[in-house]
Amino acid sequence: LQIPALCWGERRSIQRALRTFVCSHHDRQYLPQRWQHQGVVTVPNAVPMSTAHPLCQEPTVMFLGGYYYFPNLNAANFLIEQVWPHIHKARPDARLIIAGTHPETIGSYHSQPPGVEFTGFVENLDALYGRTRAVCCPILSGGGTRVKIIEAAAYGKPVVATPIGAEGLSMTDGEEILIRRFAQDIAQACLELLSNDSLCQRLGSAARQKAAQHYDRTQVIQMIQTHVRGALEQDSAVPALVMS
Repeated sequence: LQIPALCWGERRSIQRALRTFVCSHHDRQYLPQRWQHQGVVTVPNAVPMSTAHPLCQEPTVMFLGGYYYFPNLNAANFLIEQVWPHIHKARPDARLIIAGTHPETIGSYHSQPPGVEFTGFVENLDALYGRTRAVCCPILSGGGTRVKIIEAAAYGKPVVATPIGAEGLSMTDGEEILIRRFAQDIAQACLELLSNDSLCQRLGSAARQKAAQHYDRTQVIQMIQTHVRGALEQDSAVPALVMS
């Protein structure tokens, strides 16, 4: 019942705005078609560019999120219950790091499945990524773009994600990311990253380069400033409204 009100509010806001910022090209293409408004521009989610870490030699896979949010909770349950058993069977020495707040909401938290570490809130992300070889983001629902994937890319980490997890990002399967749909395929991609140094380095380096080109916070701030100035210059009514 909330959806009609949300759509009405969205349409009214877009029609009245000089510019509407969305975080993906998919949304930018969709909104003008739906609301016939040409002031929609893409401003991607952004992260500070971190120092690239050397390839971690420990066989660790990491997922990071807040597990009060259902898409993250659902992804963690899917990863632990359906993906991880395939990985652990093939690589008993591997570790799965489930990082982030409220891990107690995860179904298997209290049973402590073998090879799985629940960190809770992580204050030092540099240290977390320093002991991470590969990142797995098996998101199955939700909208927006995944800042966790952009962040991993900024650290130069190879990422395995579902199609929904990678939705809206300017990353290509096999070039900057590995995109897999089913549990066994996700597990196989993770296993390949755990054993293949050259693949890890190639994907991580390409992902970091993509993050620097499209998602660097400094550049995105400059992009927003440019769009705002352009909108104000085009609308002669703005100075009068500002003065009033």
